[in-house]
Amino acid sequence: LYELAGAPILDYHAVEQGGKIVGTATPWQEAEKANWKNPDELKNASEFFAVHAWLNNRDAIGAGSENPMDNQRWVNGHMTTMDAGGALMFGGMGGTKDFAGDASEWDSLRDPKKNKSTAAVFGHMTGEQLYASAQLLKKIQPADVEGLVDEFAGEGLAGHDKQKIVATLLARRDAILAKAEQFNPKKKVNGHIDGNTGLYTEDEVGNSAEHDAKMEAADAALATPNLV
Repeated sequence: LYELAGAPILDYHAVEQGGKIVGTATPWQEAEKANWKNPDELKNASEFFAVHAWLNNRDAIGAGSENPMDNQRWVNGHMTTMDAGGALMFGGMGGTKDFAGDASEWDSLRDPKKNKSTAAVFGHMTGEQLYASAQLLKKIQPADVEGLVDEFAGEGLAGHDKQKIVATLLARRDAILAKAEQFNPKKKVNGHIDGNTGLYTEDEVGNSAEHDAKMEAADAALATPNLV
């Protein structure tokens, strides 16, 4: 699914033992740590924000003690997701999590009160960047999603049958595209910064100059913290 959206990810394959799949593995790759103090690297990682939100990957940047801020690395010149184990209905440290069609991760992955590690990278994104990232999902076709789910999860996953997985993925795609439309650069809009989350929300037709000023204020409010 990451590859379908054009987002770099390691090449996973199943590991079999005794005729049963016991895990996954990837070919060895040289991977360079990301420098999250570098604005250019933040911008590069942000290109694929919408894909992480679509796939419900709350561990896209890396949280906890296992790999803090280390789930994105440079591989062959591309910012690459190293471990997608926290995507869909799975938790990064095991177990399951909500996998709903409303794609609330579009907001929560940028909210430091809900996800500190992802917000440190994605919280700085401008409306223009958010809109551009979401456009990656426009090429996602139902038949392609159905084919991948049938191939890799034909018997279902974690209590979700095949049809439900496909329906949820397509609903999440549509939800994100709808959320991103408010940042369409062809539109003139007004908006406000939410006092609780610090997220910029556009709400009605207005003046483009006012929009630009409010976007700058939003970026300042969401300035990336210094990371160790």
